[in-house]
Amino acid sequence: MRRAHILVSFASDRRGSLINALMDTCKETGIELDLFIDSGAYTANKSGNPIVIEDYAEFLLQYREVASHYCNLDVIGDYRESSKNQRLLEDAGLSPVPVFHYGSPMEVLREMLPAYPNKLSLGGLVGKSRRFRDIFLRACSEVIIENMGENGSHIHLFGMSPAAEFLEIHPWESFDSSAGAACRWGNVSLVEGSVRMSYFDNHYRKSKAVISSISQNARLSRETIDGLIDAITPSRGPNSVQFWNTISSLGTVARAYRLFSKNRLPTEQKFYNVCIPWVNGVRPYLDLLLMGLGDIYENYRNTRQPAVV
Repeated sequence: MRRAHILVSFASDRRGSLINALMDTCKETGIELDLFIDSGAYTANKSGNPIVIEDYAEFLLQYREVASHYCNLDVIGDYRESSKNQRLLEDAGLSPVPVFHYGSPMEVLREMLPAYPNKLSLGGLVGKSRRFRDIFLRACSEVIIENMGENGSHIHLFGMSPAAEFLEIHPWESFDSSAGAACRWGNVSLVEGSVRMSYFDNHYRKSKAVISSISQNARLSRETIDGLIDAITPSRGPNSVQFWNTISSLGTVARAYRLFSKNRLPTEQKFYNVCIPWVNGVRPYLDLLLMGLGDIYENYRNTRQPAVV
């Protein structure tokens, strides 16, 4: 089954326009949607438009049947308020994924693990140095193994792209990242490395070469490749950033699944691509993004060789 793992933030899609577009496009393309809804509380607070928990609860009640997972309205730096929000959402009939934050007492994680054996997430790591991330993840791994043993691989890392050093610490179940939107920094992520936007210089030949490189390394279907090549011409216009973010996202996701396959972990890992709406909640090239993600995941499932236990 071709499946697309997508994370959508409530803070950027409060009306559900992007989720509705994802559902419709998946139905049209035959892709199964694995949707993870994040509250986006940190981003919302920074923008001066904080989230009201009643609004978030109403949103989750509307889309919970569509989402594989949806997280708590967490409060970074205040585990007591996060716990309070968790209880409020549960009292509303919801089952949000709790978030344990960097800087919170490890005793809190010890209490959360047996209470939430199906899914739990770690957050607050964005912007932290590699040294502090390493210390935190190792400490969490020790607590997880101590309390859950072999059943402790149900952890999601928020805002983290998969990396070999993370997988060596613990077999985390899933990751998410917006790293694919590399056009923010003038780069397009490839399966191996990246290329500067200035490389394209609006030349069709160069653009086609980059698509060919990603297609071969990600093993995209002929249908997806043809769609990407056909979209090159309009990419020179006002939609250029959106188009190259789509290409960059596919390169980033393909790199993640190549890493998962290489490490031959005992459980199946997932990488949720953070999908950001553009104009009126609709993202151009959404069909090409979902088709490409479906190709990448299907190839991973077909070629994955679990570790010998």
